[in-house]
Amino acid sequence: MTAAHFPAALLAAPWVERLQYFKDYTVSHPQLRQADTTLWRAIQEPAGSSLVFVYGPTGVGKTTLRQHIEARLLKECDPATPCLPVVWLEATAPEAGKFSWKDFYKRGVLAVEQAFVEDKRGIYDHNFFVDRGGNLTISPRASLDDLRLGLEYSLRLRQPRALLIDDAQHLAKAPSARKLQDGLDAIKSLASRAQTLSVLLGTYELLALRDLSGQLSRRSIDVHFPRYRTEADDLQAFQNVLWAFQRHLPLVREPELMKRWEYCYVRSVGCVGILKDWLTRALASALIDKEKTLMLKMLQAHAPLLSQCEKMAVEAVEGEQMLALQDQSETHLLNVLGFPRKAQDAMVSVGFSSVESKTAAESAGSEAPRLPKRLKRVGQRNPKRDPVGWSVCGEFAGAEKNQPSRGRERPTYRLMYKN
Repeated sequence: MTAAHFPAALLAAPWVERLQYFKDYTVSHPQLRQADTTLWRAIQEPAGSSLVFVYGPTGVGKTTLRQHIEARLLKECDPATPCLPVVWLEATAPEAGKFSWKDFYKRGVLAVEQAFVEDKRGIYDHNFFVDRGGNLTISPRASLDDLRLGLEYSLRLRQPRALLIDDAQHLAKAPSARKLQDGLDAIKSLASRAQTLSVLLGTYELLALRDLSGQLSRRSIDVHFPRYRTEADDLQAFQNVLWAFQRHLPLVREPELMKRWEYCYVRSVGCVGILKDWLTRALASALIDKEKTLMLKMLQAHAPLLSQCEKMAVEAVEGEQMLALQDQSETHLLNVLGFPRKAQDAMVSVGFSSVESKTAAESAGSEAPRLPKRLKRVGQRNPKRDPVGWSVCGEFAGAEKNQPSRGRERPTYRLMYKN
């Protein structure tokens, strides 16, 4: 190993091999580790959930996250027995503004069954058959229901741990809200009937799918994969990522990327995936031109355009603001649950949402939490038994007592009245 932390023999290798080394290199940074841990725990124990939404800005590294999960699931598979621990699908972008569910189901069947063409337990019939070349073929006459049932049967038969759907924001391309709801219900039903957890990876557009219904929210898990923002801790983490990339560029002389970290941050919008692709293009240019290091002009030549950066930044900020507004709707939730205004103000003033997880953790290891006292509205009487019938009194129930008149006092007979 050289001081640059890559094998010294790599400098004598062909440029294609050197470029592939950098492509395969991954930095384990805080945002990636957090998203990876949350998603892996959801796959290990979904706890009744059938869908997992993984959302974040474009180029944040969701593909790298998916590859990590795939590799981990494949390691758990016994190589001695045929096994399909994970299925990966890409929700292709619609051509006419409408997502093709028929194409989606067809790709799903091929992804599941292609590795098991010799298994007689397959879904083979007049719609699904093996051609002379040994490839699984789907009849063009297969209907949408045939393809959906075929994918359900394949998943139930092969029993993968997870169905990973990349670019899942394309599922939201529907001509109407009703069609959108029907499509997402189909995904939920597919996961439920096939007993396979569906993981939808995409941009912040997935938030619109997540909030379509209360039942869907109850049976789904959220995994937020954010970019690095301009807070001090985030900027330090981004610099650490850039420093790691700088030391693993297989060049004769290590480039000085850290001196221009602000430029790298702005043109990558704080997304590690965008930064990695940018450096890969610049490295390829340097290797082809047989340069000893990565010059600033090469970095500038392959940087994303300012218009592209601005568009990505706007989309990222809008998604973050949308997520923040949803997280700050605590007062609305308390109002829906029927808490009085005074109780709502008290809960929010003490940081109800910020201490929610801490309170739950503390109560889990101690005695059972006491139920709060019943909240009473202003003017509401305490429960008691009221007398009925005629009685000798000088007042209505709950009214102020009459002042005694001068002279002989006479009792008055009045009917007891309860408001």
